[in-house]
Amino acid sequence: MKSEILKHFEDMEDPRVVGRTIHPLRNIVFITVVGALCGLTGWEEIADFAKYRKGFFSRYLDISMGLPCEDTLRRFFEKLKPKVFGERFQRWASSLVGSTEDKSVSIDGKCVRAASKMSPDNPVHIVSAWVGENAMTLAQVKVSDKSNEITAIPELIDILELRGALVSIDAMGCQTDIAEKIKLAKADYVLAVKQNQPTLWDDTVRSFEVMPACGVEQTTEGGHGRVEERTYTFCDDLSCLLNAGSWKGLAMLVRVDSRVTDKKTGETTQCTRHFITSCRDMKRVAGGIRSHWGVESMHWTLDVTFGEDADTKREGNSAENFNIIRKMALNVLKNDGVDYGKKRVSLKRRMLKAANDDQYLKQLIGLI
Repeated sequence: MKSEILKHFEDMEDPRVVGRTIHPLRNIVFITVVGALCGLTGWEEIADFAKYRKGFFSRYLDISMGLPCEDTLRRFFEKLKPKVFGERFQRWASSLVGSTEDKSVSIDGKCVRAASKMSPDNPVHIVSAWVGENAMTLAQVKVSDKSNEITAIPELIDILELRGALVSIDAMGCQTDIAEKIKLAKADYVLAVKQNQPTLWDDTVRSFEVMPACGVEQTTEGGHGRVEERTYTFCDDLSCLLNAGSWKGLAMLVRVDSRVTDKKTGETTQCTRHFITSCRDMKRVAGGIRSHWGVESMHWTLDVTFGEDADTKREGNSAENFNIIRKMALNVLKNDGVDYGKKRVSLKRRMLKAANDDQYLKQLIGLI
C-alpha cells in the first residue's frame, strides 16, 4: 500500500536543503492532502490532525522520525515550485480522467481573493481546465504578474492533451489565436461572445435576425428548487460575419435562450447568450455549453466549501500550492465511488465522514 500512494508525486523536486531534512516529501504531501480531504485548511490543524491520527497515518507512511509540525508544512509549501507541483497534479489527474476524446473540457479563471488582497503586487489568479464528464480539474496555470487570462489560456492549452475534446471558454478567451490553438490540438471549441468584441457581437446577433436557423435543440433541467429551460438555436450561414475567415474552423453560431423558473415563487428570469463553435454536432455543442457550468461550480465550491477566498496564505508559493491541494481533495471527494442513489450528500458531509470513518477515508486515499 505504501508503494502506491502518491506515485505520481514521488519524483517531484524537493525544495528543501539536501541532507537537512527529517520528514520525507511523501509524508508532508500525503498528510496535507488527507487533511484537506477532512476539511482542514490551516497548517496548525493539519499538523494536529496528524498527531491525533498517528496510528492511521502509520499504515501508509514511515513515521519513525515523527510527524511534521505546522512550521515544517508551511515552509515546505512556501518553497515548493508550483509549476513542479502542478505538473505532478496534472499527471495524477490525467491518470484518473483518461482520454479527453469526446469529452467537454471547460477553461475558466479564478482569483484567490484574500491572499491577493494581502499581496496586491503578486495576485494569485489561476486558470483551470475542468472535465465535465469526470467532474475533475485536469490542470491549471497561474496568470503571470501584470497579465490576464488571455495569456494564460494558450499556456494551459499547450500542456493538455485535447485531441477529440470540445473546449469551452468564456468571453475572455474568445480570441482568434486561441481558437486556432485549439484546432491545432485536434479539438473543437465553443467560445462565448459578448460585447467586449462589438463587431463580432453585432454580426452574431444580426445573423440570427436575418439568416435561417440550421437546427434547434431544447433541454429542460430541474434542481436546487428551480427549473431551467434552454433553447439552442444554430446558424451555419456565416455570411454576416465580417471576419469569419479569421476564426479557424468556424462552423456555426449558437444562440442560447434560457428561462429559469423558481418552483417556490413561480418567478421567472430570462437571458440570451451567444457563442461561436467549430463543432457541427449540435447535441454535443449544447452539452458543452451546459457543461461549462461545472468549472464555475468548482470555483464556487473552492470559495464556499473549502473557504479559499477567505484563506490568507500568501507567503512564498503557499497560496498557489494549497489551491492545488484543494483541487486534489475536490477531485477525490467528487469521485469517491459511493453510490448515493437519489440522495444528495454534500461535500461538507463527505469531509466530516472522512474525518471520522477510517474505512471511507481509506477508500478516498485509494484515489490519491
